[in-house]
Amino acid sequence: MGMILGFFLLIYILVAIGIYKLTKRFSQRKWVHHIILAILILIPTYDIIITNLLGAYYCVSSPHPKTYIMEKVEYPKSIYWEDNVYPGFSEEDRKLMITNYLDGVYLKTMALNGNDGKVYVYECSKDSKLYAQYMQEKKIQNEQKKSLKKELTDLSNQISDLVIGEKIYTYTKEEFEQLSKERQEKMLHLYSVWLKKEHRDKLKQMIYYKYIINTPKIQSLIDKKEQLLLRIRDLESNRLYNKYFPNFTQQCIQNEQIYLKKSMPKMNYTVRFNEVKLNALAQKFLYSDETKVIDNNIGKIIAYNRRYMPFFYNIAPDLALGNRYFSSWAWEICKQKYENIAEKSFPYLKYHYYITKVPTLNEKLYNKYIKKRDGE
Repeated sequence: MGMILGFFLLIYILVAIGIYKLTKRFSQRKWVHHIILAILILIPTYDIIITNLLGAYYCVSSPHPKTYIMEKVEYPKSIYWEDNVYPGFSEEDRKLMITNYLDGVYLKTMALNGNDGKVYVYECSKDSKLYAQYMQEKKIQNEQKKSLKKELTDLSNQISDLVIGEKIYTYTKEEFEQLSKERQEKMLHLYSVWLKKEHRDKLKQMIYYKYIINTPKIQSLIDKKEQLLLRIRDLESNRLYNKYFPNFTQQCIQNEQIYLKKSMPKMNYTVRFNEVKLNALAQKFLYSDETKVIDNNIGKIIAYNRRYMPFFYNIAPDLALGNRYFSSWAWEICKQKYENIAEKSFPYLKYHYYITKVPTLNEKLYNKYIKKRDGE
């Protein structure tokens, strides 16, 4: 897709040059030349200019600072998560939130606003002694994983150094396609993973983009690396958690209670996620949302984040993944690092097994705005 985009961009540049030359041929007025040149430049780039001008304006506008964390809470006990962007948590999202955050020790009660307008409350707790044993084993497991990753890095460097010192066989496209699928995959894996960046860059300059190394010494190191990867994946899995708490998530779901927002039990803290409605012009070029962490006992905001994300530019659309509403490098708009303030405010969250929300917020916003607009 990138090549197709580059092809059309090249055609536009050639056409623009032709139009500009014709303008100079049929008009001797310099101001006409300047206007035509400006129009030809702005057609593919006007959104970049407007996006950055609006971004500069919002970055100096209130609130300041865009991100702050005034207090960190070790044992929140109960939290109400309110997602008003999509809005609300679906049944699948609620299950993921329980798995991710409701640990039964630091957080024992979780409330979530549903996508049906109701509030779902889950209350669970774990045996403190059993939990302490789990955390102790988890700590040992993390140290093992750290050691294995270091060993993996060292082994990758050894492979990379050996590969660059051996003869590298290159293939034409036709020869490569005659190889078995298994061999093709191994070659692709070598090209993308096994080599240091500077070695990959060197290989890119060679005859063709697929390579194979076939020496016993290198193959033995490759096999060892694959074994290390399997061990690391096992440590990163949820196996240890399931060993101690095999049915915890399901037990929490069975304890589900449903309320209207006005009648729900009081939580110690609220994490509220809202879309920020910008003016009519800005909404065409920027997306904005904000997260607040509120201490409900004193009615005070203890953490805050607002972010501004640009949409994909006309000259650089979302060809890599598709179905995304805003650009993935969005936090650079205000030159401020985006913070997950919920995890920063409640440090216990970083110790737990984490499953990403599926689909992501970016994909959900695409479904909400783009698909709805296009009638898909």
